[in-house]
Amino acid sequence: MMKRDEINMSLREVFSIVLNIPADSIKPDLSPDNCSNWDSLRHVHLVTAISDAFRIHLSIEQQLELMSFQSAVDIVAKAMRHNG
Repeated sequence: MMKRDEINMSLREVFSIVLNIPADSIKPDLSPDNCSNWDSLRHVHLVTAISDAFRIHLSIEQQLELMSFQSAVDIVAKAMRHNG
């Protein structure tokens, strides 16, 4: 089972690659509202990349709730607990 800080580090890498932004610029409040690269198409890519990286399935509800970096950490941590 991954620890929360490991999830955070792995998600930073995923967000950095998908959104094409430096990992050190990724803060908990990163969202489509303050990241111009986070558009609807990249949101789909984020969901896919997160699912692949963590080997989890995100429900439609979780995909819609994924609206900030912090929400992604929370969603993945919960999914990993549920799947673990």
